[in-house]
Amino acid sequence: MIKDLKIFSNEDFGEVRTVVKNGEVYFIAKDVCNVLGIGNSREAVSQLDDDERVSLATDTLGGKQNLTAITEPALYDLILRSRKPNAKKFKKWVT
Repeated sequence: MIKDLKIFSNEDFGEVRTVVKNGEVYFIAKDVCNVLGIGNSREAVSQLDDDERVSLATDTLGGKQNLTAITEPALYDLILRSRKPNAKKFKKWVT
């Protein structure tokens, strides 16, 4: 279950949720893909290595659901693959 969810907000990019699991920071894949203009987050995440993504259970108004989260190296992988003008600005904000 997600307990330590943190939300980072930026007026240019919106919100990116993060969570710490086993001492490692994970980024919610859907949020990252939204910022980068990646329409199909499932496809983008499926191209990452297995050790770069995890499924996290969370409670929602509709019941329990799973969110896909990605590691920091996977975050940079998605940023570097993006051709969107926002990607470069997002990379600078993240780093």
